[in-house]
Formats: sequence, structure tokens, C-alpha cells
Amino acid sequence: MEKAKLVVLFPVFNGAKTLEKCLQCIADQDFRDFRAIIVENRSTDGSLEIAKAFAAKDPRFEVLENEVHLKADENFLKCFHLGTELGEYFCLRACDDFSTLDYLSRLVAALDADKTKLLGVSDVRRINNGKGRLASPNRDVFNFAQRVRDGNIPRNLSYPSEWVYGIYRSQGSLEILLRRYAEFSYPWTGASYIVTEFVVRDLVPMLRGPSSISSRVRDRISAMAPRPSGRSLPSAGTTPSAATG
Repeated sequence: MEKAKLVVLFPVFNGAKTLEKCLQCIADQDFRDFRAIIVENRSTDGSLEIAKAFAAKDPRFEVLENEVHLKADENFLKCFHLGTELGEYFCLRACDDFSTLDYLSRLVAALDADKTKLLGVSDVRRINNGKGRLASPNRDVFNFAQRVRDGNIPRNLSYPSEWVYGIYRSQGSLEILLRRYAEFSYPWTGASYIVTEFVVRDLVPMLRGPSSISSRVRDRISAMAPRPSGRSLPSAGTTPSAATG
């Protein structure tokens, strides 16, 4: 079976409040060559019915129902595997996240233009209590390897944890994702750490202009190392969404 150019995966659990708008945001993108899979994790709030109704009117969307409820990290891992198997590129979407309409096209174009890059990311605009602000990475996250070779070791690797929802190149990304993801038991706490290897290996093109719009505040943390027990360091200000997972 020929792979889709891009697979967009929605790990959903009880996201009825914003799910339809989130799906419509992807449907309206100026990039049209995608396959969207709503991975429904046994919701109890009507999310499944919303997902089915949306898929019925747009053939690019389909619903995959989990037979049993999975923990959030298990559902994310399922999506990573599905995206790698089915698409040249893939991304995950929280059902309370939105994007500018050029988000998919610009990030796909960036990955098409440079085969050495594995994760395309953009500006992140966070909306909290009706007010928006731009979450910007520290400039030291770029050209990390060259800075180290020059003896100028970066001391600040902070960047938006929403980058975990960027677009991944299937070939080459899954191994990194699985290796880093296994070190954390909670997907949002480790969101920044999961992306760290992509950053320090200079595998991330970051585009100004297209934006990911987050309707809640996630953590933005510096690159973290796990404790000896394998558990993550605590992250202040993390507000995980029940609508994802």
C-alpha cells in the first residue's frame, strides 16, 4: 500500500468540547494531501460520535476505535507507530490545538527541501484566558552541534514543548521517539525532553510565520535528564489536557 504524504493523528479521549473545531482546522489547511486518523480512546463524552460524524463528511478523515482504553502514553506510542507505518511524514494533534492554515504546507515544504531534517516546527502561540503570547525558543537551541565544536557549549536549551506536535519524517524519527519516550511515564511532562535529541543533533527546521496555537499552557522546560530511577524531573506549570490521550 502506498504511503500517504502526511498522516495526521488525533489521540482523543473526552475532547468533545473542542474536537470538531480542531478537526475542521486541519480540514481547512491549504495542504490537501493528507490522511487523518482519529484514534478514539473509549471516550465517555460524545467524542466518538463527533469524530464519526466528521469522518462521514470528509473522506480524508477516519476513526480508529481502541478496543480498550489505553493510558495516554500507550495511545501516543500507538500513534507514533501508525504514523511511521502509513505516512512519509506524520504529526500528532491534541484536540484543543489549532494552527494557521499554512501550518502543514510550510512544514512539509521545509522537510522536503532538506532531507537531513527530521522534525519540522513553527512558532507557537499560547492562548490563556483569552490572551495570546508567542512562546519562543532560546537562540542557543539552533546550530547546537556547531556551537559545541567551536567550544561554545550552549547553556540554555529551552524551547516550546509544543514542538512535540510538529511534523516528523517517518524515516529516522521513530527510533529517537521510542528511545526518549520510554524514559518517561507521562507524555506531557517529558514533551520537551522527547524533542531534545532532535534539537541537539540539528534535525529541526524552525519556521517563522506559520503558527501552532495552543489553547492551554503546557510546560516549556529546558532540556532535562531523567533521574537515575528513570522518572522525569518535576516540571512547574504543566497543565495536561484530559482531551488528549
